[in-house]
Amino acid sequence: LLEVDSIYIFADDEIIEYDGEMAADTLLEFLYDVIEEPVEIISNDRELKGFHNIEEDIKLMGYFKSAKSSR
Repeated sequence: LLEVDSIYIFADDEIIEYDGEMAADTLLEFLYDVIEEPVEIISNDRELKGFHNIEEDIKLMGYFKSAKSSR
């Protein structure tokens, strides 16, 4: 996988490429459709600390300028 500015979801021995717009709401809608685990929006320091305390093998965090940011 050598593409730049691409997002890939690895799930159940399958690679799913996201090729939609990079707006936060569109990307989250795609993730909700693809993955079974919940997506959580972290909006303050307390929630961020809780996220860091989760003892899971895989965690993913995305940073967006705003809920409507396109990049």
